[in-house]
Amino acid sequence: MGSSLYLELSENELTEIVSAALHTEMASAQLLTGGLFNTTYLVETIKYGRVVLRAGPVNRRLLMPFEHRLMEAETQVYSLCAKYGIPASEILAVDTSKRIIDRDFMFVRYIPSKPMSEITLDSQDRVRVCRDIGAAAAKLHSVKASRFGRIMEVEEGGGFALWSEALFHELYGWEQVGAPAAIYEERELAQIRLLFKKAIPYLDEIKEPRLVHADL
Repeated sequence: MGSSLYLELSENELTEIVSAALHTEMASAQLLTGGLFNTTYLVETIKYGRVVLRAGPVNRRLLMPFEHRLMEAETQVYSLCAKYGIPASEILAVDTSKRIIDRDFMFVRYIPSKPMSEITLDSQDRVRVCRDIGAAAAKLHSVKASRFGRIMEVEEGGGFALWSEALFHELYGWEQVGAPAAIYEERELAQIRLLFKKAIPYLDEIKEPRLVHADL
């Protein structure tokens, strides 16, 4: 399956960003699978040993509004994870200037691991792993904020007083780039907007903003 956002880096680009961001030499680089948004490599370096490089998407005109600053948001989340004792990647370097290459990129320290989708676990190990993930997610959800909204908005003094306002802002942003219209008929979009409006009293029962993993 292809992706209009995913694009492999040349060896020259890999060498250049390892040198510029980590101030070391690259010994080798191996393309990793598992995603079609970022392009990911396992890189062997002289100074740091194995590291993981993630290069952000190309064709950024196709991105949703919040997707333009995902690496900046990720950097903030990892900082909070370190503060609250939540397991997370260790960032070695991050660059969102797009001066070295015309993409955001991030280096994190390599953690020997395999995706759960690629291994077989017995029932006891699967329960243990899922419980550990749940405990980490619970810690993440204990992190409080002063406002509702995407983390970069809140970090920069924005955000919203109400949870419903944050969600309507998100829906408005999606509509501005035409994403829902490409998927739904106008009749269906009207039903979605109506559902949002009906949910306002329930959404706004939530008074305390918390950090939430969007995929959940």
